[in-house]
This record gives sequence, C-alpha cells and structure tokens, in this order.
Amino acid sequence: MKALWDELNSLSTLLPCTCGHGKAYAALQQQDCGMEFLQGLHGRYSGLQSQILLMDPFPNATKIYALVRQEEKQQEIHSSRPSITTPEAAALAVNSTVTNSAENKYVPIQNRANFSSNNRAPHQNHPSKR
Repeated sequence: MKALWDELNSLSTLLPCTCGHGKAYAALQQQDCGMEFLQGLHGRYSGLQSQILLMDPFPNATKIYALVRQEEKQQEIHSSRPSITTPEAAALAVNSTVTNSAENKYVPIQNRANFSSNNRAPHQNHPSKR
C-alpha cells in the first residue's frame, strides 16, 4: 500500500509554496493515507482503530503504521505462548479453588473457643472435657 501512495505522490507534485499552505496540504494528505490504511485493517485491530481515531491530533500514516506493527508484535507474542490444556493443569486449577474455599472455613483447634456441645462457654467451676 505504501508503494501505491509513493507512486501517487510522485505523480502529483506539489509546487513550492512560501505561504505555508503546502505544509497544510501535505499534512492533510498524510491524514488521508492514515484513514485509508485504518479502513483496510483486519477486524482484529478494531480496538486499536478506535484508539487511533480518538487521538488528538490525528497521527500521520507513518505513526499509524508503527502502532499497527507494535500491536502485531504483541499479538504474535501472546499467540506464541503455549497454552496449558493438559488434564493435570485443569486438576491443579480446580484443586487450588477448592483449597482456597476450604481455607476460609477451617479454624485450627488451637484457635477455637472452648465451648461445650450446646455452644455455651464453660463455667470456671466445671472445666470442659478434653
């Protein structure tokens, strides 16, 4: 796509301008290139597209291309990680959730209050049975 834009730019030459409108026209042309590039992106980049469209000022085509390349590299890194789908991994995940819920309810004997079976505190005259 960049080659096509370069070819188009070589065919439409800008006349040298001293008033500053040439720079504004070049910036507008870069913005058009960036918008067209964004429209041609795959759907998996929709989040990045939204972020770029919200940027103020709107980035030029070179900056947009760099952001897309960075996103591609991040997606490659995430997809290259091996996912653990073995039964042992699933068992460990289940085991840890069971352990965590059991830890919340378990109170060691040393930390329990000395209560009788009817949930009354023992009298000082009558020590509880152990």
